[in-house]
Amino acid sequence: MLIANPELRLISLDTWDDGNLPAYKHNLGPEIEQGRVLFWQGESQKFFEAMREDRDVGFSTEAHDGCFIDGGHLEHLVKADIEGVMPLMKPGSLICGHDYSVTTKNDVYRGVHSVLQKVENPLDSLWVYQL
Repeated sequence: MLIANPELRLISLDTWDDGNLPAYKHNLGPEIEQGRVLFWQGESQKFFEAMREDRDVGFSTEAHDGCFIDGGHLEHLVKADIEGVMPLMKPGSLICGHDYSVTTKNDVYRGVHSVLQKVENPLDSLWVYQL
């Protein structure tokens, strides 16, 4: 996405409890340094709580072009993540997420569909929504 769209600004919300944050930072180092990729490590609900209270979240909360959500996987957490990030997005931006299952209609699937009507499922386990 970032290679194809040189002006793209992206937010990532993840706990990175799988230990992959160093690889993420390495792979996206230049984009992070340029401010094109902003990330929040930890519970996304704490990020949105800090924003609502106007606390410093470590980066500008101006409108962004996209967000990849891979936070809590319970239905209510997925719903809260989507609702929390939507005010940060530009019109036409993409919100995407992980661990989505059309087959089992898991908590992520139910959380996504409790907020968004039509999502795309381009690859197994991924969902995409364009504002």
